[in-house]
Amino acid sequence: MRRHSTILACGAAMGLAMLLAGGCNNVKWPWQQAEKPAAVDMGQVEVTASGHEKSQWGDFGPSLVTDGNFAAASSWRVEGRGQWIHFDLKQVCTVSAVQAAFMKGKDRKYTFAIELSADGARWQRVFEGQSSGASADLEKFAFTPTQTRYVKLVGGGNTDPEFADWFNLTEVKIEAAPAAKG
Repeated sequence: MRRHSTILACGAAMGLAMLLAGGCNNVKWPWQQAEKPAAVDMGQVEVTASGHEKSQWGDFGPSLVTDGNFAAASSWRVEGRGQWIHFDLKQVCTVSAVQAAFMKGKDRKYTFAIELSADGARWQRVFEGQSSGASADLEKFAFTPTQTRYVKLVGGGNTDPEFADWFNLTEVKIEAAPAAKG
């Protein structure tokens, strides 16, 4: 019994020595875990846009990106580069990513930007790039976690020559954690 307790004591001492020497830098202890972001309840978010298609094919307003339906018939559509869709989270949150699904996302790459604002007046661009062109499902666009209330996606066209100036989204989700108090 004495031999086993000596081995355990030596093992514990070596583990403590490694920890103190920095040998476990990649270990995250439970008290060091940051609150994981979760998808915002998009049913509680106010959605507005710079415009949308209203034609004989339907009324493709901005609220359609929060209905859980990925079908083209349930998409927000707008023609013109620089057109935007805007989400009011109703409170300041720490936003770390936007997930977006694009109409005909397997066939087109969409160029767009993500902008954030705490007050709705001053905007910070946190992402500028393209969708993959390989998926009609949600694609995640992550950025440095930022305290914000408003999220805006600004369209820059897509790779389909016939509809190059259109910005079409079927669904959007926003990843956020409650803002730090203090």
